[in-house]
Amino acid sequence: MNPRIVTRGSTPPPGTREDDRAAHKFDWYQATVAALPEPVISTLVEDLSENLGVPVQRFDLPKGIQGYKHQTQLVDDAARVLCDIWHGGNDPRPSVKFTSSQSPGGAALIRNRWQHVVSRADVACDVVGEPGLFEELHEWSLPFSQKWGIVRERFLADGEDNGSTIYFGSRHSERRVRIYQKGLEVAFREGRKGSEITEDERNTVRMELQYRPQKAPARLYAATAEPFELWAPSPWTADAARSLFAMDVQPISLRERRESNHERALRWMACQYAPHLEALLKRFNGDGAAAFAHIMVLAGIGVSDASEAA
Repeated sequence: MNPRIVTRGSTPPPGTREDDRAAHKFDWYQATVAALPEPVISTLVEDLSENLGVPVQRFDLPKGIQGYKHQTQLVDDAARVLCDIWHGGNDPRPSVKFTSSQSPGGAALIRNRWQHVVSRADVACDVVGEPGLFEELHEWSLPFSQKWGIVRERFLADGEDNGSTIYFGSRHSERRVRIYQKGLEVAFREGRKGSEITEDERNTVRMELQYRPQKAPARLYAATAEPFELWAPSPWTADAARSLFAMDVQPISLRERRESNHERALRWMACQYAPHLEALLKRFNGDGAAAFAHIMVLAGIGVSDASEAA
């Protein structure tokens, strides 16, 4: 059985037209950026200030996480956190995180500015359905989880004003899918009950994929894929997308190529000296070959051969 998704109002029915793929949005985007921390932070401050039309400030916190020594938060004029940046420590590259409504714009900023690898990307699609949609999805969820042999967890609320949630996959796995009553969650957060909650809010369901790629090919794929395409790297999430959205999502295979010590050393060097390399490229008017030749001269590589030839 496939869920009967019938939408109304301003929300388009997913899967019925090519444009419906745009209904899938990033709700979390966290990436390790191939640049030094301070240029990344200053660029984000400038870009976010310009895009939002309000001054953006940075606040430096003394404690980082997961091997990073420092955390920097960028906030708007209402003290709302726009993004988090962790930096310092063993990895010279900073980790940048955007969440919630900041995620689509934040992902675009990172993708337009820097080479990066994704550590987590959540993709969400909200559907305004007919009454009973969530109950039908709940009925569908058991045979789906049994079909693929995946964990299903349910948190069913008491009372019509409280939202319920269904999870597929372990909380520690690379992929996890959440289906929950988003409209009721928002109403609860805002302290609204009973008649203060609209019918559309009661019938709004969010279907969300949490993707935490573990291997290099998957992390690189997530850095360029469109949001709806992130359902594809796993057969069971691709099947979920076909069932939930009637989308033609085919599973893909991402094979890992192990990075050599030589490649790792070159990447480290490039990250450390990125500002100097960029300045050198500008000095040679974007001529990469000439800039590289100059580096070879500075390194003393090929100089003796050239002198003998002369």
